[in-house]
Amino acid sequence: MELWHITLVTHNSRVSQRMIEYNVERGEPLRLDSAAELIITSEIAKIIGKHGYQIYAYNICVDHVHILLKCAADAVPDVVKTIKALSSMQYKKSLGIQDDEKFHLWAQKFNRWLIESDEQLYNTMAYIISNRRKHGLPEIQELDNIISGMVAAGECGKEVLKQKIDAIDVQNDALVYEPYGLTEEDDSATLSAGIKVVEGKA
Repeated sequence: MELWHITLVTHNSRVSQRMIEYNVERGEPLRLDSAAELIITSEIAKIIGKHGYQIYAYNICVDHVHILLKCAADAVPDVVKTIKALSSMQYKKSLGIQDDEKFHLWAQKFNRWLIESDEQLYNTMAYIISNRRKHGLPEIQELDNIISGMVAAGECGKEVLKQKIDAIDVQNDALVYEPYGLTEEDDSATLSAGIKVVEGKA
């Protein structure tokens, strides 16, 4: 089984090469508000639980979703198809749209990248986890709670992330303190003045 970084985008939120080549006019892009993000994430969590999919990280950001999925390569299309089809159906119901009315939640295609190293795994997890902050979106506690339950099966993934963060902290200590013969405890006043690695930028 391999780890895959999967991205889904909402309907009409991107312009594909095919649309450019055939002069296809893009319709109104579907953008999700916080309530919609909660509904869709809740439905995806149910799908993941029902089918036993292994998720190591997840985030949703207005017009796209990031999923870090543990899955055999040949099973990825079916897993993504299931997630897209069932979440779209349930979200359509929540909007009160009739079964015979057309509705598209997701774009037809999706992107995937194979995770091939520990470093790539760390970078991908950190990117997904911080993606809402990257896009200037508010943190929502209810959303965080759903995501925490969804990725519970990926505890080893969380442990990998923690180990990598710890390792980087050690490297940062060496870069910041050792040239001055200091430790973090020795110079809390200096840290308060801003001599520390700045967090929060992607």
